[in-house]
Amino acid sequence: MQRVIVVGPAGSGKTTFAVALARRLEVPHVEMDALWWEANWTEVGEDRLREKLEPIAGTDRWVMDGNYFTVGARDIVWPRADTIVWLDPPKWLAVARVIRRTVWRSLTRTELWAGNREHLGTVLGRDQLLRFLWREFPKYRNRYRTIASDPRYVHLTVVHLERGRDVRRWLASIG
Repeated sequence: MQRVIVVGPAGSGKTTFAVALARRLEVPHVEMDALWWEANWTEVGEDRLREKLEPIAGTDRWVMDGNYFTVGARDIVWPRADTIVWLDPPKWLAVARVIRRTVWRSLTRTELWAGNREHLGTVLGRDQLLRFLWREFPKYRNRYRTIASDPRYVHLTVVHLERGRDVRRWLASIG
C-alpha cells in the first residue's frame, strides 16, 4: 500500500481516517478539500485543482481523501492509486457526525482551509451541507459499488468498511 484514496460521503470520517492511515504508513496525507477551497469559500475550479493534483499524484507514496468526481480529480488520482478505502457508515451516523463537527467547529471557530471557518448556517442553511448529504448519500453508494467491476480500476485493492469496529480493526492491522 503506497498510494491510497479514502472516499465516502460527508461525515464518513474520511479525513480523520486518512490522517491516521498516513501516520501508520509514514506517508504524506493530502486533503482534497484543502486543495479545492480558497479564501472566502471560493472554489479553485477544475483546471487549477488538476494542476495541484498532478505533481502530488505523481509521487510514490501518499494517502489522499476526498471524492471530487465532477472536477476530474478521479481521472488523475485513481489510475495512480493502488488502494481505495471506501468508508460507508449508515446515513444516520454520517448526519450526526456532520452536525456534531459543524457545531464544534462553529463554537471553536476552527480554521479549515485558507482561513475559512464553518458556522451553523453551513450545515443548517437552505441547500447546505445536511441537505447535500441527505440528497447525495445514496449516490456515493451507487458510485462505489461498481469500482471492483470497472475495468479502469481493476488494479485497485478495494477496502469497503461500514462499521466503526471494522474501521478500527482494519486500521490497527496496518503497519
